[in-house]
Amino acid sequence: MEDILDIYKMPYDEKRPLVCMDESSKQLTKETRAEIPMAPGQPKRFDTEYERNGTSNIFMACEPLKGKRHVKVITPPHSGGLDGREQPKGLPSCTTS
Repeated sequence: MEDILDIYKMPYDEKRPLVCMDESSKQLTKETRAEIPMAPGQPKRFDTEYERNGTSNIFMACEPLKGKRHVKVITPPHSGGLDGREQPKGLPSCTTS
């Protein structure tokens, strides 16, 4: 682990940029009942019931040594999403030559 952390201390090399990628899936929810506004002596009240409204995938590519990051949020029309080998369009290419 220490060897990997040492990479972040290396000087920036434009020919060999350090690019980190991460992906996260988030569930989208929709309120099913209207909240009850606050009244004198009563706080605002709301129900915790929700309706599932699909998912979104958040992709991030960053170059920590250059101080740049790119984020792309994708809400797939189906539940399949992208598989782990696909890179969403709009993120910088992370392939090596």
